[in-house]
Amino acid sequence: MIKNLFVYGTLKTGEVNNHLLKGCEQQGIGVISNSALLDLSACPGLLLGTFPKEHWAKGEVYTFENPDVLRSLDTLEQEGKLYKRIITPVAMKDKVVLCWTYVLLLPIPVKKLIRKGNWRSL
Repeated sequence: MIKNLFVYGTLKTGEVNNHLLKGCEQQGIGVISNSALLDLSACPGLLLGTFPKEHWAKGEVYTFENPDVLRSLDTLEQEGKLYKRIITPVAMKDKVVLCWTYVLLLPIPVKKLIRKGNWRSL
């Protein structure tokens, strides 16, 4: 089972939902290529596809042991309704790891791509 998680919004360090990652260990910063973050005001949404490198999603990689972490996050992210949890490769400083992450499901017009792929500051 994949025990890595890529977060890019309200689950990042210092953000409002980071407490849901209690017991998880942060591994560092990661990037998902061929992706972009869409500004939804209160949070970002991850889009997969062909995007210029300056839009690639940047976030944090965590490891977890307790599968309840994913159940809690599925509830937060409204898995299957607002976001879908998928496994995707994430490039880190010296390696590529497979991570769970959440991609946006809603058909929202791409108006506000987040330049440099970073929702708030890393």
